[in-house]
Amino acid sequence: MERSGTASVSSESEAIAANRVSLNELDASSVGDPDTEDQLVGDPASLSKGLLRPRTLISFAFALGILIFFVQRMNLDLAAVVSNIRSANLILLATAIIVYVCTIILRAARWRYMLAVAGAGTIPGTTVPPVGYLSAVLMVSWFFNCILPAKLGDAYRIYRIKVDDGIRYSIGFGTVLTERVIDLIVLVLMLTVSAVVAFHGDMPADARNALYVGVGLSILAVIGLIVLYVFREHIEGRLPLRWRNQWQTLQQTVFVNLRKPVVPAVMSVVIWSMEAGRIFLVAKALNVHLSFEMAIFVGLMAALLT
Repeated sequence: MERSGTASVSSESEAIAANRVSLNELDASSVGDPDTEDQLVGDPASLSKGLLRPRTLISFAFALGILIFFVQRMNLDLAAVVSNIRSANLILLATAIIVYVCTIILRAARWRYMLAVAGAGTIPGTTVPPVGYLSAVLMVSWFFNCILPAKLGDAYRIYRIKVDDGIRYSIGFGTVLTERVIDLIVLVLMLTVSAVVAFHGDMPADARNALYVGVGLSILAVIGLIVLYVFREHIEGRLPLRWRNQWQTLQQTVFVNLRKPVVPAVMSVVIWSMEAGRIFLVAKALNVHLSFEMAIFVGLMAALLT
């Protein structure tokens, strides 16, 4: 099935893409190499085939084993859990699930936008994946994040669009990195406002410390981006020749998206608000007393800690 609806890109993105094509002569791992030319680019069935591979099935089995282990170690009363679910408001629970699915779709739409801004789809042999496909990739990557350390599910996202859409690793990593930075800054700003509203300025010590950590990480992220921008040419000059193309594509992907932060930032605000709304709906469904402003704080704090 051929994908359609490739997003238009700016002239700046086209210039970046043209620069990458010229640099491909120096890069043996570029999109046009023999290993990727014979792959069916844009085949949505490849994701389902990947899920049925033995190593993927083994990872699912491993995750199930971890889940069973922790359930047994935590001495959970499964009968009580089932009883609480049965007594819950199913309409509110269903609404919470719908909100959750919508956040995944929004995240996929944001990622697609950032890939298009970075020039994906303008290089021969590449496509900009549709939102539905990216939603599935995100769901699988979140599963891997649950069982692997250091957010390694993001590596799966980058790998998947490389295999299926010919999008280079440096572009995929650059969009994920930029997405994380924007998410972190928006999250900390929203968390600060929600803390003031929820606690009227009298925030618990643990919550305050977590907020300080978030602010510190945001400052470090901004400093890191400044250093990356100022010394980008110096770093490139010290890299081996075969890595310079990837480095140039990576930093160009990051900064071309940061020059257009409005759409991703607005979508991030909507996503985090929906995540908080989902917490509120689940609490109401289970008859847990939780005000809306506290639900926003709890949801945002959970996102920050994870």
